[in-house]
Amino acid sequence: MYLHVVEHVRALRGGSQPRLMRASDGQLYVVKFKDNPQGSRVLANELLASRLALQLGLPVPQADILELSPRLAETLHFETPTGPRRIAPGLHVGIRLVISPLEGRIYDFLPQAYVDQICNPEDFAGIQLFDLWTCNRDMRQAVYWKRSQQKKFTVTFIDHGHCFGGPDWKFPTSFKADSLPSADEGGSWLAKLDSLPPDLIFRLVHEIPPEWYSNDKGGLCDMLARLVVRRVDLRRLLAASWQPELQGTGQPTQLEESNPEAETILLVDDELAVREVIAHCLRRHGYMVLEASDGQDGLEVATQHSGTIDLLLTDLVMPRMNGKQLAREFSKLYPRAATMYMSGFSERQWGEAGTPERTAVFLPKPFANLALLDKMSEVLAARNAAGCSLNYGNTSIMSHNGNNPDTVARKKFPTGTETVNFD
Repeated sequence: MYLHVVEHVRALRGGSQPRLMRASDGQLYVVKFKDNPQGSRVLANELLASRLALQLGLPVPQADILELSPRLAETLHFETPTGPRRIAPGLHVGIRLVISPLEGRIYDFLPQAYVDQICNPEDFAGIQLFDLWTCNRDMRQAVYWKRSQQKKFTVTFIDHGHCFGGPDWKFPTSFKADSLPSADEGGSWLAKLDSLPPDLIFRLVHEIPPEWYSNDKGGLCDMLARLVVRRVDLRRLLAASWQPELQGTGQPTQLEESNPEAETILLVDDELAVREVIAHCLRRHGYMVLEASDGQDGLEVATQHSGTIDLLLTDLVMPRMNGKQLAREFSKLYPRAATMYMSGFSERQWGEAGTPERTAVFLPKPFANLALLDKMSEVLAARNAAGCSLNYGNTSIMSHNGNNPDTVARKKFPTGTETVNFD
């Protein structure tokens, strides 16, 4: 299942005391061990950051999980203030060497005179945004390499162990930055970051061995939720920074583009990370999305909105004003809009929110993206066909037990059953 370490080559510099080792695929890897002095979460950070950066198209080495045998582990040790300590066998993270010494050379430093010989300088803006998003607590490390007969250097970014706030996973969801890339440098990278599906972020962590984070699934989920929220704040920070630069140029900021023909959804959920996941899914499939943090906030957004709202998608249990209370008030403002409820609570936990009407459209969390999109398309199609208010459902159209055969054709979405765990 995992690659095996077959040879120790040499010790390397660094606080985690990594080693250069050869694996069973014949490749050389910089290996960080789960019992290193900086803690095992450094390994989780390396693997997750590498996967995310590669998804964005950034030049980072491939990270893999390597298995170290007890026999080989007996020959290895850490240097500690109290003397040598043996390295434990088991699963460790390996970062593939960017190029074999037989094929080219790697440089830790490139003199200023050679900077114009870097073939991918545009990637510096990308890693700058990535480090802002992931709250990299360490100085960004880079290496420069070229093949034997090449004149140009390629920059590759390494060492992600202190992303996500470092080993303690403590970082704010909002931030300020002293240095930001320009819109010209960072616009395309922000678009890539924005297009990264939030559910992908959650799926990637399934590769991480639980022992690397002490099986603290709650801590891991909390870190991921804050990471998703942090992306929202980064977008807002860049919007404010780039506005003077783009004003009057006719260029879109890529932050708030809209389709005037898209159906408008008012999305209300008091969990910001959940709201971000759902909003991304809906925008990706062509909907305009207005967001609100609870029922009272949702009512204010609906009141201030100057256009139409086609559907209210609201959590059922929320502070200040629950979903049913919101739906009642919302229907007075937008009598032709449809309403869908969602909740991760069981029926026993709904409390004051109460049980939705028997004929109301309700999706229990967690739900698959496709289930949400199909149900929304069905409800909107029924609303358009009926030409009347469907806020609380119509038995022939929005019953839990079947669809109206006379509803108009719905949007077609790609098949798939990926599920986002919202609870």
